[in-house]
Amino acid sequence: MPDRRSPSVLLLSSRTTLPGLGARLARNGIRLQRVETVLSSPVLRTSVAGRLERFGPFDTVAASSKAAVDTFVRPLARRAGFRAASVEFWAVGAETERALREAGVPRVRRANGEGAEPVRRALAGRRRRIVVPRSDRAGPRFGRELAAHGHAVLDLVVYRIRPGARRGGEEQRSARAARVVVAASPSAISHFRRMVGPSTFRHLARSARWVVLGPRTAKAARGHGLRAVGIAPSASVQRFTPYLLGVLAHAPH
Repeated sequence: MPDRRSPSVLLLSSRTTLPGLGARLARNGIRLQRVETVLSSPVLRTSVAGRLERFGPFDTVAASSKAAVDTFVRPLARRAGFRAASVEFWAVGAETERALREAGVPRVRRANGEGAEPVRRALAGRRRRIVVPRSDRAGPRFGRELAAHGHAVLDLVVYRIRPGARRGGEEQRSARAARVVVAASPSAISHFRRMVGPSTFRHLARSARWVVLGPRTAKAARGHGLRAVGIAPSASVQRFTPYLLGVLAHAPH
């Protein structure tokens, strides 16, 4: 089992991103440090249920995060009288698709490509009644774009997010020892930068290899001055692990 002297990977993400990665790395003598850059809490279910009731029947759910699946789709699927087979569940991104399948809903779809735009194109055609569950920080743009193309849309805030707490001295020292930093999203990088301060961030920008999930996060990383950034081929932990081990093998010691 790895100890504090073992090579370490810093994962900037929510609590549920890349589940099981720590155990897989531990079998290879690697220590995983997960930094929860974003914390989430669900909106009161009575509030969500009231808005759903006023919106009426719907045939499509367009989810853009695992948190939206956990806080909206899973409770929805358990609701008495809800017929999941009558609804298509569209995912933005591979992680969201995987979360939908794990939630047990039958009709899961994902458009080819990154971001919300491929979903909007895939839904072109017949007019739909779409629920868009999101965080309070995500903004209504996705829902408005769907509505502009003729769909009836319920833009529904189902969870609230807040950035993680600033890191203390011991946590800063532990973070600075990481050989590889994995960033799950653009916001993960910006929140982490605030959490550790400029000195630790600059140190990791120079000393560690950076790996990101998706081209949007790669673009954000470059905006923060990170140059040597690798884009993971998949957010599936089965495919991500060997890729990460390869990066570690060439990371500076």
